[in-house]
Amino acid sequence: MTCPKCGTNNQGAAFCSSCGNALAAAPTQTYSARPAMPANSSNSLSTVAIVLGAVGLLFLPIVFGTAGLVLGIVAKSKQEPRANIAIVVGIVSLVGGMILGAIVGAATFGF
Repeated sequence: MTCPKCGTNNQGAAFCSSCGNALAAAPTQTYSARPAMPANSSNSLSTVAIVLGAVGLLFLPIVFGTAGLVLGIVAKSKQEPRANIAIVVGIVSLVGGMILGAIVGAATFGF
């Protein structure tokens, strides 16, 4: 780079070797910022839905499994990361809990 003050050619220097004038800084490479996370990156609804699904597997699957499934769908609409897991747990709780209840009921009451 040539010094604008005295005209001396300076290769890769920040200051002129003759007059000490500050040379224009070489353009630095810029890096883009990380992509923005979705507005709601928390998993609060998904977590509650997973817990309700787990409870629904053993106790009142129609109530707790359905509540977990609905909360999982709401979490999906809010783009929570674990919403798909919550939906699957809600479905498995709903179906599996009813099957488990039928098996236990048949064994207990002899249907």
